Amino acid sequence: MLGLIVGVAIGLMASPNPVFAAILGVFFALLAWAIQGFPTSSDNRPNQQMKSQDKEGHEIDYSDSEVQFQLGQAFRLGVGVPQNLEEAIGWIGKAAGKGHLEAQNMLGFMYSRGEGVENNQGEAFNWYLLAAENGNVQAQSNLGHMYADENSHVHSYPEAVKWLSLAAEKGAASAQEVLAELYYWGYGVEKNLKQASKWYRLAAAQGSPEADRMLHVMQNRGES
Repeated sequence: MLGLIVGVAIGLMASPNPVFAAILGVFFALLAWAIQGFPTSSDNRPNQQMKSQDKEGHEIDYSDSEVQFQLGQAFRLGVGVPQNLEEAIGWIGKAAGKGHLEAQNMLGFMYSRGEGVENNQGEAFNWYLLAAENGNVQAQSNLGHMYADENSHVHSYPEAVKWLSLAAEKGAASAQEVLAELYYWGYGVEKNLKQASKWYRLAAAQGSPEADRMLHVMQNRGES
């Protein structure tokens, strides 16, 4: 675990991007694979046996949910190791089962896309909901998108407004954009151009081209 922490610290010194920092942290953890014998995601040894050391003697605990999630992401993206979606789903699934919110959201995403696992919208919904109910912003946004999709088996505009609002208030740009659309058309909520303009502006400020386009449309129509 210390190797992971050291990697993140080095990454933050090199870049303020937390994703890049986390990837460097994973790189430190992956050193143990080549040196001490790396477990696979199907390894069900007791937790105390799921440990090894990197070349500097730092202990890596593969039963730790954060380590499992980062390893899953490394395999999913092919960072430091050959891409292996089966291993990715295995490690991320382990972390999700232990309550790791980012892992639960990512597992939902992978089920929704059929990434490393058979496409299963029901499983995607269940994992999104679990993480969303415990406050994960991205899961709240993904859940809101699923509810907003007219082709979804759980389609519900009022539920979409509920979850997208939670994510939008926390700064999720994609949630802000779709929430603005719902206010603009009055889907699941009373039509409100002022609210639509507000959320489009916030999403556009984060680089959403569609939100920026809609702002210009509203301006040209005298709606904002």
